[in-house]
Amino acid sequence: MADQINTGYFSYLLRIWKENGVSEPTWRISLENPASGKRTGFSNLQKLMNYLEQQISIHDGNRAALDQHTNSEPSSPTDILDQSKT
Repeated sequence: MADQINTGYFSYLLRIWKENGVSEPTWRISLENPASGKRTGFSNLQKLMNYLEQQISIHDGNRAALDQHTNSEPSSPTDILDQSKT
């Protein structure tokens, strides 16, 4: 990610799929950084958007604006699933 922050260019593989659970189907989302293989999962679109805004804000050095925008959400989403390729 350091290279992405230095260049201002972000590239991800986005996956969206429906899981058929016991009660009702649930949409799942993941982003994968093709350079590092790091995968990050999200439980809804808003959390994905918050994450992307965070990445841009870090690049812009504007963390205060991010915290104000996301209200009480922490700097890093707590529901993220971080998995690396093996």
